[in-house]
Amino acid sequence: MSPSPSVPSHSRQLLLQLNTQRAKGFLCDVIIVVQNALFRAHKNILAASTRGPLPIWMLCSVWGVGSFPP
Repeated sequence: MSPSPSVPSHSRQLLLQLNTQRAKGFLCDVIIVVQNALFRAHKNILAASTRGPLPIWMLCSVWGVGSFPP
């Protein structure tokens, strides 16, 4: 993840730190599964980058295996 040079220094540093934490699994509060591949993520980053209404799973604190909405 390489933010453009036009992004202010604080914002760039924040994004780099969040990406480092995500890569280490630190404070990740959601795992997205795509064809048996697992992707750890921060719900706040997913929500901030989502346009329109948030998906219902982002509003819930716990979803068990197989309990995702259709």
